[in-house]
Amino acid sequence: MKRRALTQSGSTFLDVVRFGAAFVVFLGHLGAIIPSAAQFTHLAHIAVCIFFVLSGFIIRMVVTNRVTTMKDFLIDRASRIYSVAIPALALTLLCAALSTLVNPAGWGVSEELSSWSHVPLQVLTNLTFTAQIWGYETVPIFNSPFWSLSFECIYYLLFALMFFRWDSKSVRVIFFLLLFAAGPAIVFLFPIWLLGCLLYDVYLWLDDKPYAWLLTSCLFLAVMLFAIFNWAFLGHLLVVTDLPHRTAWLQGFFSPSARHFFADSTGEVPWLLRASFSFYIAGIISSVSMLWALVTIDRFCPKIPRSIATTIRWVAEGTFALYLLHLPLILLTISLSGGHPIFPYATTALIGTACIVASRWFDRLKTAMRQRLHRAFPARAKAI
Repeated sequence: MKRRALTQSGSTFLDVVRFGAAFVVFLGHLGAIIPSAAQFTHLAHIAVCIFFVLSGFIIRMVVTNRVTTMKDFLIDRASRIYSVAIPALALTLLCAALSTLVNPAGWGVSEELSSWSHVPLQVLTNLTFTAQIWGYETVPIFNSPFWSLSFECIYYLLFALMFFRWDSKSVRVIFFLLLFAAGPAIVFLFPIWLLGCLLYDVYLWLDDKPYAWLLTSCLFLAVMLFAIFNWAFLGHLLVVTDLPHRTAWLQGFFSPSARHFFADSTGEVPWLLRASFSFYIAGIISSVSMLWALVTIDRFCPKIPRSIATTIRWVAEGTFALYLLHLPLILLTISLSGGHPIFPYATTALIGTACIVASRWFDRLKTAMRQRLHRAFPARAKAI
């Protein structure tokens, strides 16, 4: 019988990858505290792409091994997301309020907030994960990492419809209506998330193949060589499809009056805001790399000391909290210190540690939410 789950070392490897991706985003936002960290800012979207691939991989693994009904899947995802998103939104508002009171001119707080009258809409759209619909972005004040949650949660719902209810014609209609409601950018990046699902299936398919390591090594080498020898072309592709070019191309389809009607606060139609081809390049490279790494680890190092695996898992469980909490804490630190923390590296370590430690409380909150939701939506009794 073929196994359906990761090996211990494979699971630990993914823990390292997901925490590493969050840490890159964290580093990219540390420029206000440690100027040299600003060089990582451009890597943040690559880290988010890795999150999309990992999310698809993990969700596919979860429904294959543990979750058996659509209700259980949605409850599992809701408790996981809201147990961190709600505290993160509350912390964002608290840090913004304190920063405004302590140092309104610091780090452009007054400009970022613009008007507190917008905050209720920002909170509502980010709690319902509609904040990125058709590119009309409503980031909660300054906490920009929230943008990816609207993509992720819509992908969860789309996947649930595909996996649990696809045999129903009405569900297929709902699926395509949801795609339309989400808008072109969210639809454009959906294949990257599905690539993670495919990655898990391919990984399992290779499980009992004697040529698995050779095959994945050749694939990895081919992709790397293609990227290296075509780097100039890929760079040109990224330039000509960058946001200014995408936006200018899209505006050409609208008359001045229609453009004004559909425009956001910038005066431009934002439908392709996040639809970057860089996600496809990063997604393919990261997927092939992860597949090769998983197969290689399984072949040459299937087990690692339990103490190491447990420690890495403990730190990696703080990934989601680090991703959503770090920016409010950075803003508050900058405001309280007048823009220049005395001990920047110690401050950075303290912020990261606080996020990871807070995740322990979020885990308890997640369990409580899951139990409450199961009580609120009990399983239907089977007909005799």
